[in-house]
Amino acid sequence: MLLLRVMLLASAVYWPVLAAGCDICGCPSGGNTFGLLPLVQRPFIGIRWHEQVYRTTAHGGIQSSRQFFHTVEFWGRWMPHPRWQVVGLLPFQYHLRRFDDGYRQRPHGLGDASLLVQFALLDPRRQALRPWQHAFQLGLGLKTPTGATQVRDPLWREEPLPIALQPGSGSADALFSGLYAIQRDRWGASADGTFRLTGTNREGYRLGPRWNGAVRVFRIIGSRATRWIPYLGTQLDHRAADMAAGKHQPETGGWAALGFAGVEVFTPHLAFGLSSSLPIAHHMAEGFVAPRYRMAVSATVLLGKPAKAKDKLPAPPFFFKNIQEHTSTIEK
Repeated sequence: MLLLRVMLLASAVYWPVLAAGCDICGCPSGGNTFGLLPLVQRPFIGIRWHEQVYRTTAHGGIQSSRQFFHTVEFWGRWMPHPRWQVVGLLPFQYHLRRFDDGYRQRPHGLGDASLLVQFALLDPRRQALRPWQHAFQLGLGLKTPTGATQVRDPLWREEPLPIALQPGSGSADALFSGLYAIQRDRWGASADGTFRLTGTNREGYRLGPRWNGAVRVFRIIGSRATRWIPYLGTQLDHRAADMAAGKHQPETGGWAALGFAGVEVFTPHLAFGLSSSLPIAHHMAEGFVAPRYRMAVSATVLLGKPAKAKDKLPAPPFFFKNIQEHTSTIEK
């Protein structure tokens, strides 16, 4: 049995299906969208937990395993201006790969930190005064190689674990984001997406550039003090093939479509979120990797004073900070 485990570990190092297939939807670097919280017109600090589960079956079915990618992410936002947002994210990764024979690998460590600057093309102060309220944001950022990339298995220390199991990617990546939302009364819809232009790490390996986007509809329920926002939506993740030494790597890249449901709860100073996703269709790593499910939980502290105004996008009246203070300026 020990010999079989060593053989599995040795072959896993050289088989790109595990190194990239598990990473197809952003694991371990994250493939989750921001949801409705970016629409909140207040600075905040918070914590998010994500779980993504995949099943990998290699050639001949002799190297099957299940991967559990967990991320605890600290994030926050600073607003130097009502139309400018600076978002920082610092993840901690802890993963589990469980082979069919029971052997387990548990890599963990600090992940890759990111910084994103977002700009609201539509002035939130003007939109807050209209029956049909719109939000349109674009963002540009950088993911830095702060995470470890040389974590090794205790039984096979000659080579590091596949890049998908590492806490970091080892590369500096450019980030692009966009978000649009519309609301009237207690109903609304939003669409958001991110594109990650990946770089090459010091080992000469480049994870494929990736894109993920989501659309959702939401309903606002509750009183002024506490608002519940349940939502339904669908998400699409796509990643191009990986590159090594200037060549495309086989059995890497692919796509997955998922349906999701969730709820976000807002009070004047706190916000909580819960969501779950299931795959609808997928083709990942030429069929050798299959997604199972995703879950996410978040808790956020909203900073600053709640606004004293009627309902604003995307619902709670305290989303838009100091609206009344700016009304006279807008009219001028």
